[in-house]
This record gives sequence, structure tokens and C-alpha cells, in this order.
Amino acid sequence: AREALPAQVRILEAYRDAHPALQDIAMDPAPQHFADLPAADLRRHIQVLRGSGSEAAVEGASETTGKLLEQLRSAAGNPAGLASYWAFAGGIAEAPKCVCGSSLQWVSGLDRARQFLKTRVSPESERFQEIFQRLVESGQCQCVCDLCDSQIPIETAVWTCESGGSTILHADSYDICDVCFARHVFGAQQTSPREQAAS
Repeated sequence: AREALPAQVRILEAYRDAHPALQDIAMDPAPQHFADLPAADLRRHIQVLRGSGSEAAVEGASETTGKLLEQLRSAAGNPAGLASYWAFAGGIAEAPKCVCGSSLQWVSGLDRARQFLKTRVSPESERFQEIFQRLVESGQCQCVCDLCDSQIPIETAVWTCESGGSTILHADSYDICDVCFARHVFGAQQTSPREQAAS
């Protein structure tokens, strides 16, 4: 997968050039782009950003649009994280591509941990729940970013190849952490998990 890194970076940069509206979202500290969305849609996006099975409830039906926008920004972590999510959920004509030619899919770290574990343990088993709980407690989704070689924290999003490991260009899954996605698509200067650990 290391040999594919320069090609994947070029693909992400081309995606950036093709979708300048995402740049605007990534640079906007207040997510006003979303102010016209119905409250029910804002709540749904907040829940998706938090990950399926998240314990945190979205505030009640009486919340103002301003409060929901604050929750949306908080759930995304930062404007680049929100833009990254919007590349997935916002009706962009096409998903970003993997170096193998398949589409990349945005998933929460929780959901990526679940995907990882399903390849090893039956999801209906008691053992699955025990191991999944240990993954959550460890804070890692058990995937490594193929661009920066960092373990991907469970609280962040992941762009993962829809082909999994069924391609000649990557024999295992192909994952890009949200920090690397934001760096190459939005020019965001966030610190990768590996860089955070070193400091």
C-alpha cells in the first residue's frame, strides 16, 4: 500500500479541485452552510457523526437551530471534520476514489471497529460484544491509516475502500484517517494520531 501513497494523494487533491464548496465548509468555523436544513435532518447528521450505537443523545425537539448547529460542529470535531462528513452525506455527485478505483466510504471510528471485528468474529456472538467493548475502551478502531501509518482513534472518522481487501492494489482493507483526508482535500493542518503520540 505504501507504493500507492503518491497516487492516492493525487486522487484526493483532484477531488479537492472538483469540489470547491467543500473547501468553504472546511474554512467556516460556524457551520452556517447547514442553517437551512430541517431540525430533523440536523439531528440525524449529529447522530451519524457520533457513530451508530453512540450513547450521547441528540438534544430534544425543542432545540433551536443555533443549538443544533453547535452540536453538529461538536460532533464533527472541527470544520474540516464537518466538511469531510459532508463529502459523504451532502449529496456530492461522487464519492472520493480509492487508489484501486473503487469508492471510499466515510464511516465513524465506532462503525469501522465494528466492520473490522465482523471479519473475525460472528456479530451475533457474545464474544463479539465483549471484544467490541474492549476495542471501545482501548480507544482504537484497530485500523491503520494507509497514508500516515497511524492507528486510527475510535472517536474519529475513517474513509475506507468499499472493496475491502478484494483488490490487487491493496490485499487488506484500505483506510484513510480523517486527518489525512482533511490535509489532502482541504489543506487542513491537523496533527495525525502518530504526530500527537510523538509530541
